[in-house]
Amino acid sequence: MAVMQLESLVQLAGAGNKATVEEEWLKLIEADHVAPTEFCRYAGVLSELVRKGDTAQAEALAWSAIEMLGARSSPRDTVAVAGAMLLALKDSDGLRKESAGLYRKAFAEREGLDALLSLSGLEGGRPVRRALRTLDVCLSISPGSYVHDRHDPVAARVDAVDSTDWTIRFVTAQGRASLGCVEFADRFEPAEPDSFRVLKQFSRDELLRRLDQEPGAVIEDLCRKEGGEISSDQLEELLTADLLAPGAWKKWWTRARAALKNRPNIRSEGRSPVTLVYDPKVKSIEDGLLAQFDALRDSKAQWDRVEQYLRECKLHKKPPSDELLKQFYARFESAAERHIQAGARIALREALLARRCAALLSESPSADLVPSLLRDAKDPVALLHVLDDEKLLREAYAALRTVRPADYVELFAAQLLTAPADVCDELAGGLIEAGWDVQQFKPMVDKVLASPLEHHEALLWLFDGPAQEAKIHSTPPLTLLTRVLGVMTDLKRDGMIGKDEINRVLARSRSTLALRKYERFVQATTGLELGMAQALRTQIRRLEGLGKVVQQDLLSELSRRYTFHEKAPDIPLWLRPDVLFVTSSGMSRRQAELEHHVNVKMKENARAIGAAAEMGDLSENSEYKFALEERDLLRAQLARMNEEMSKAKVIDPASVPVDSVGIGSRVRLKNAATGEEIDMTFVGPWDADLATHRYNYLAPFAQQMMGKTVGDRIEIDLGAVQGQFEVLGIENGLT
Repeated sequence: MAVMQLESLVQLAGAGNKATVEEEWLKLIEADHVAPTEFCRYAGVLSELVRKGDTAQAEALAWSAIEMLGARSSPRDTVAVAGAMLLALKDSDGLRKESAGLYRKAFAEREGLDALLSLSGLEGGRPVRRALRTLDVCLSISPGSYVHDRHDPVAARVDAVDSTDWTIRFVTAQGRASLGCVEFADRFEPAEPDSFRVLKQFSRDELLRRLDQEPGAVIEDLCRKEGGEISSDQLEELLTADLLAPGAWKKWWTRARAALKNRPNIRSEGRSPVTLVYDPKVKSIEDGLLAQFDALRDSKAQWDRVEQYLRECKLHKKPPSDELLKQFYARFESAAERHIQAGARIALREALLARRCAALLSESPSADLVPSLLRDAKDPVALLHVLDDEKLLREAYAALRTVRPADYVELFAAQLLTAPADVCDELAGGLIEAGWDVQQFKPMVDKVLASPLEHHEALLWLFDGPAQEAKIHSTPPLTLLTRVLGVMTDLKRDGMIGKDEINRVLARSRSTLALRKYERFVQATTGLELGMAQALRTQIRRLEGLGKVVQQDLLSELSRRYTFHEKAPDIPLWLRPDVLFVTSSGMSRRQAELEHHVNVKMKENARAIGAAAEMGDLSENSEYKFALEERDLLRAQLARMNEEMSKAKVIDPASVPVDSVGIGSRVRLKNAATGEEIDMTFVGPWDADLATHRYNYLAPFAQQMMGKTVGDRIEIDLGAVQGQFEVLGIENGLT
């Protein structure tokens, strides 16, 4: 599965294209070859959504990433992903708790972990960045570890870590000292034992050896640790102070500059003094690529990596390495040969990928397994079914026409009803060249109209408009549109369809409807009677699977061309954006929290700012900076609490509905598969308690429950509670 590049996804988020962002995000977290460490970079997408004000979507995407990656990654990798997501969101009480739980799983063996979590403030309101820094620094050290001072160019060695209160004792050039965990992480960051600062302070002889034998490595380390760059004047001052002999600088600098030519991450800028800049992104495009290729699980993921390499070559305006392409070709061809001998259908995909590699080489190998595979296959259709890449399918169909002239028409006809929509036109074109007309295509078109879900890709092809449409069918566009919308309406009623397939069908339908600025939708809905247009609008309004963007675009298009007269419907209470419904006890608790926030937390912070300001130079005062950071967080929290209080309205227990699910309802549900029964109560956000099955009515799952009546069914996916459930009873949950 090809995943979108980070920059493109951030641009989509910035442009407000929520539906595509969500679709590409799901592809990203489902891609096995995207490692958690690489995924952390994509937290920038969430940052962009937050910047645009789409915090709710950002948090939903964060949860989906943590759940999906957590299921297939180690706890420590998942901790890293959760931390990156939390930093991108700025803050989230739910993600704070989830991150704390992940730390407990990942570092379960670490003595004193609960004490460290408590001191870090991850669950207790300390600024997120500071809390995570405390955890990550303290969990990475042990007696004998080395650290760098964040503010001074010195190093320290950890002597002891007291896991009871997390006091950390360490030694620096000034002697021994100790700090609490938060203060230690504020001051220090983990360091490698062979870094310049560590060697200078604790292994001077080893540093002198490196200066003599590995000057380029020393400079690269200094650049990385000194803000990304260092001038030749600064370097001279640093080394001649007590490391190089008097008069030895010029000779050493000449050797060092020669050594830097073999370090592509370091570039030189300017003259007298020269500035040496470290760029972590600069490295050979081919670096480690073959190892990455071999580490991937299947040929599809391997080809995705090859394509990424080709894009990088184009970006850097350099030709791909013939030697590397030969290696890729050899691996695909070898895999195809192994699978041919084993009788595996996947051999065709690998043979096609080998052919692609061969086409990229300046001297293409003569071997091509594709023709013989297709020519000799007893069931070529079965071979083609494993190809889920449209480009590969096109190549296979083109080869099929050449090597099987006697029966390719029959094979094309067999594939037309099951092939991806974007490939159907190629098949139809081949059939038309063989003499087919509307009469030959009619039985197939009838099958599509009779069973649109079973032949969904073919339906989308017909709706979008074949290149030679007049030779294939004459079905009115409106008929095809109603079939497309009908499939989306009926999807969840069919208990045999899995969640992944439902999402795939909905995504494909949405993208096809939106093609060329909804061109086919406009064509299908032009000249309708008002009653038909009204019915179509009602269907579109009720279709959740369209997504908000496509749904609104379709409704706007209809409203632009038709005048609808109707009474504005009453907005259900649970959809009102201007009111936040809560219980009286919830209101009292929130009011108390607000008063504590203003009278205790903010006053304590003001005192902390004053105390830190008295410590001297504010530009180098970390306590002052952290206190200001906490002040900004407290102010933002206060603004959010005041906004919520201004909208809060106490629910009247006597008004809670019992004929349908509403705010305050207690619902009895039965699992259709296991027969297990559970109760759920839907209340305001200040009254929610997952332990007692009291859910915030504003949560996406709860919103789906609103309005349901006895006998209705709903799909639930809440971790421990999953499956299809039937509503058995509804009662007042506030009395």
